[in-house]
Amino acid sequence: MLPQTTFARYAERTAFERPLTSGVAYAVRITHDEREQFERQQGWSIKKMYSSKKQSSPSPGPGDAEVREPAEEYAPVIFAQDAYKHVISFDMLSGNVSTLLRLHPSQDFIFFHSAGPGP
Repeated sequence: MLPQTTFARYAERTAFERPLTSGVAYAVRITHDEREQFERQQGWSIKKMYSSKKQSSPSPGPGDAEVREPAEEYAPVIFAQDAYKHVISFDMLSGNVSTLLRLHPSQDFIFFHSAGPGP
């Protein structure tokens, strides 16, 4: 597997190719059946992007986030630019993310954070 440092360096060096984004993260597709093994390998639990206690704002970091309830599939972030490492372990499918792109044929995901004003 690609190391986090390599992904972060690559994302920073190719930022000029994404002028309207402020950050990039990579999320892998995990099915419900794969979740337990994946979490054991990563050493952390898949977290909710938004807390059920506070729906209006994202959780500040993985340590403060709630563990994601069972679902058919997950898209936990496994790599992120250094400025966005706090999103590692968050399930991008647990939030209201409009800029989540499903890759083909790997079926993994890339999350782009827009530099412009949000909705």
